[in-house]
Amino acid sequence: MAIAHTLHFLKGVGATNFFDAKNAQENLLYFDSSALPRAYIPIDCSTSKDETDSLRKIIDKGFKIGQAVVEFPPGKSIEVCKEHQSAIKSVGIISDRGRYIKLEPILGPTVLVLNDNYYPGWKAVDTHSEQNIAIYPANLTFRAMVLSEAREYQLELRYWPPWLTAALIISLMGVTILMVLTVLGRRRL
Repeated sequence: MAIAHTLHFLKGVGATNFFDAKNAQENLLYFDSSALPRAYIPIDCSTSKDETDSLRKIIDKGFKIGQAVVEFPPGKSIEVCKEHQSAIKSVGIISDRGRYIKLEPILGPTVLVLNDNYYPGWKAVDTHSEQNIAIYPANLTFRAMVLSEAREYQLELRYWPPWLTAALIISLMGVTILMVLTVLGRRRL
C-alpha cells in the first residue's frame, strides 16, 4: 500500500523512472532532484478565496512548481503574500515525531509551505515569542504559514485533533466507572 501511494505521488510530480519493488533484485532508492523539499520558502505567493479559486490558479499555464496559492489568509497575511518574492529555499526539519515537528529558524517576513496534508488539529507556535501562527491550506492540500514580522521565527507544529480531548475524558470516565463498579461488586461478596 505504501509503495502504491508513493508511486502515485511520484507520477503526480512528473517522475518517470520506476522499478518493480516487489521483484527487484536489489534495494533501490529513487531520488528526484527536481522535487520540492518537504518544508520550503516558495518562489512567490498568491491568495485565494476558496478551493475553486485555488484550483483555477494552480491549473493556469503560468503556475510554476514552487509557487504557493494560500487559501483564506486575513489582511496582513495577504500583504506579506503579495510582496513575497524568493528563490525556493529548503527549510530543515530538526525533529519529526509524527504529532510534533520542529523546523530550523526562519527569517520573516516570508511564507512557509509544508508539503504535508492540511488537516484540522495542527497548531504552529513560534517558540521565540510563544505566539500562535495560523496555518492555512496551500496549493489545495498542503499547509502554509505566513510569517508577517521582520524577525527570526522558531516554529514547532503540534497535532492535537479537537475530538481527542473529548475521547480521553470519556475514556477516563469509563475506566473510573468500571473501577467503582468493581470495588462495589467486591464489597457485596
